[in-house]
Amino acid sequence: MGTRLKKNTAPRKLRVTLIYPPAENRNSEAFPLPNPAIAALARYLDGAGHEAAQKDLDLLWFSGLKEELSPALLKLLRDRAAARRYAAGRSAPAEEKKLSAAADLFIARAGLARSDLYCFTFADMGADPLMINVAAVLAARLKALYGAPVAVGYRSIPREAYLELMRDYPCFDYASYAEWGEKALAGIVSDVGGGPDPLLDTLHRSGGKLRTSRAGTLPPLAPSPLYDRKLLADYRVTDKRILESYNSDFPFLGELLKKPQEYLTVSYSMQLSCPGGCAFCPNDNSKPSDAKPLNQVVEELCELKELGVTGVYFMNSAFNNNYKRADELCDRMIKHKLNLLWTDCANLWAIDERLIDKMRAAGAVKLTYGMETGSPRLLRYIRKATTIEKIQRWLDYSHRAGIWNHIELIGGLPTETEEDTQATVDFIGRNKDLIDTYSLNPFFLYRSSPFFRQAGKFGLKPHAAAGRADYFNPDTQVGSFSERFDEAGGLKWEQKNRQIVRSTGEVAGAIDRASTCKAIDYEHIHLLMCLYSKLGHARKVTIRKLMRVLTMKFKPYNVNSKITGFAYHKHEYRRVLSSKK
Repeated sequence: MGTRLKKNTAPRKLRVTLIYPPAENRNSEAFPLPNPAIAALARYLDGAGHEAAQKDLDLLWFSGLKEELSPALLKLLRDRAAARRYAAGRSAPAEEKKLSAAADLFIARAGLARSDLYCFTFADMGADPLMINVAAVLAARLKALYGAPVAVGYRSIPREAYLELMRDYPCFDYASYAEWGEKALAGIVSDVGGGPDPLLDTLHRSGGKLRTSRAGTLPPLAPSPLYDRKLLADYRVTDKRILESYNSDFPFLGELLKKPQEYLTVSYSMQLSCPGGCAFCPNDNSKPSDAKPLNQVVEELCELKELGVTGVYFMNSAFNNNYKRADELCDRMIKHKLNLLWTDCANLWAIDERLIDKMRAAGAVKLTYGMETGSPRLLRYIRKATTIEKIQRWLDYSHRAGIWNHIELIGGLPTETEEDTQATVDFIGRNKDLIDTYSLNPFFLYRSSPFFRQAGKFGLKPHAAAGRADYFNPDTQVGSFSERFDEAGGLKWEQKNRQIVRSTGEVAGAIDRASTCKAIDYEHIHLLMCLYSKLGHARKVTIRKLMRVLTMKFKPYNVNSKITGFAYHKHEYRRVLSSKK
């Protein structure tokens, strides 16, 4: 590991390289968004006087780097055991030579130069081993070349998983499981450069042993990404390229290209905390608000505009957690003529016709409403703070205002009965003309949710953790798993798990009948913003027809051909951790 300065010396300014490694199963959209995690960490480093370099290996991988590797080398790079051997310096000479060549290709194509610290973000780490293998192979190679320490981290992956990771991959020197990544990075940078900041929520190597730092006590703040202008250039996409990625072999679509346009959409957050008390939600509403001051929000949106951004994919808990604040933000966005198209979540308890009109005028093209269930009884049980009548009212008005309506649903909520499931199925059928797209997830019991923290109050009996969990062999995303539980006086876990699967499948079937399964979980943000930019809210009926035709087939950015078959399988995935044998 690189040399650390003693704490009584003046801290030095570091050059830090922030790396977003590739993952093969991250999503299936036609175009990805720039990674906000490395951009947010870059903002902290820049403010602290350090030099930050952002390297997006995911885009590089799917833009052609993958094709430069032979099938045999690709197979080796996907082999967990081979990556572990290389990371520990135990590879056979032939294997070491091949993996070093792969690492050198990444280094050359990405321009990975000498740094004082390399940091890999494990955002959206999927079940496939590519992300961790590339990170491990690159980390080992960079350390061999430059001798600098390597840190990894992402907040959704638990500490226990990082303990396993650090034991298996000695090339990693730090692993942060902090909720507040910027604070954790401050401690790591301080440890490397001799500064005063302590390590927080971070595993680290010291004296040949793995050690745990002290726990952070401050809740995280909504991040402020400092996007790299050069990286953003690779995410710009023309309207022609957008349409060509879909089912666009129709002469009439040529009308849309008479005035060529270019689009750049990025992620941005102004509030991750939520004042709501939904029982299923992992967002703990007992923590203080992290909402940014509106002046800061407008300044940062103006900064994005100056970078050439045309659309914003808000990643807030909701745009309208506070009605007055949302109303004022819309006024400011309109006043400053930002002319940004945007999407966000919108809660159903601080909204009315006036605010919907204001959000539309401020650029909203798509709003995601978390209704979760069509059962009035379950809405009360999960503390949703709305009613079926209000949900229908806002969906109807939002649709008439020309906004794309997306709803979130959960299958198999605690205490759910066949009547509750049918109520959701019936709601979908009644409102299929008002709902454009859906998110559907089987129920997960999260440790930070009221359902878990106040289990007795909701009639739930969580199971104790059983055995040593296998964190790195999920069906979907590392760090995303449900606790097992029984319903007091109701279903035991094995029965409940089957009911969750059955209920989710029935809801998926209702959506398939109403809109086909291609309306579930596919957002097509770039296509949607392209059509709204050209046609406007007043022509939503036309946009809806075009979306249905165009999305009959499309090319995801991470595959080499267009896909046409759409089926829902999420309820079939394993949602609980398996135990290691």
